[in-house]
Amino acid sequence: KEHWEWWNPFSEFLRNHMVPNGELIVERNVKKVANELSKSSSMFNSVEQLNELLVQLAEIGVILDLAYENGTYHFKFKTQQVKECLWEGGSVLELHVFYQEVAKGYESRIGVHLDWDGIIHEKSEKLDVLNEVDVISLSGNVPTFISCKSGKLEGGHALFALYELDEIARKFGGKYSKKVLVTAKDIGSVYLERAKEMGIEVKCEK
Repeated sequence: KEHWEWWNPFSEFLRNHMVPNGELIVERNVKKVANELSKSSSMFNSVEQLNELLVQLAEIGVILDLAYENGTYHFKFKTQQVKECLWEGGSVLELHVFYQEVAKGYESRIGVHLDWDGIIHEKSEKLDVLNEVDVISLSGNVPTFISCKSGKLEGGHALFALYELDEIARKFGGKYSKKVLVTAKDIGSVYLERAKEMGIEVKCEK
C-alpha cells in the first residue's frame, strides 16, 4: 500500500531475477542484482528501493533470514504460497478485497475460472475458453463480480478492464448481478463516467 507504484515491477523482478532453490532460499550476487535493476524502465530501478521492500517484508515475517553477506543477498520465502503471492503483483490486492468481502459475511471465492460455453470439452476436442474473475461474492442470491487492478489504468487498458468485467458479469451473473472494479490508483474522470454508464462501481484502495 505504501509502495504501490513499485509493487508490480518489484514482483516481476523477484520472479525473473531472484528465483529460490528447492528450499525456497534465494541467494544472488548484489552486483548482478544492481545491474539488472539498472536496466529497468519502471520507477523501481535501484538497490535502495529493493532493500527497503525486502526489509519491510522481513519485518512482518513474509521473508525470513534476510542478510547481505560477502556481497550476496540471502533470504527465504516463508512458504510456497507466500512466494507465489509475491511473484504475482496483483495477488495482494485480490486477497485484500477477498478478505473484505468475507468480513461482510458474504460467500466469496478468489481467482474463479469460468468456462465460457459451460461445456467441459475432452482433450481431443477444442480447448475450453476460460475467463478468470478475481473475486466473486454472493449476498443472498445476488452475485458481485470484482475485478482488481494493481497497476496504472489508463487509455485502452482502462477501457478493456471495464468492458471485460461488464461482459463477464452479463454472461454469468444475470440481470441483478453487481460489478465492481477495484484499483490501486485513481482512474481518469472519463473512465469513471464510462464505468457509471455501464453500472460498474469503481473503488480505489489506496
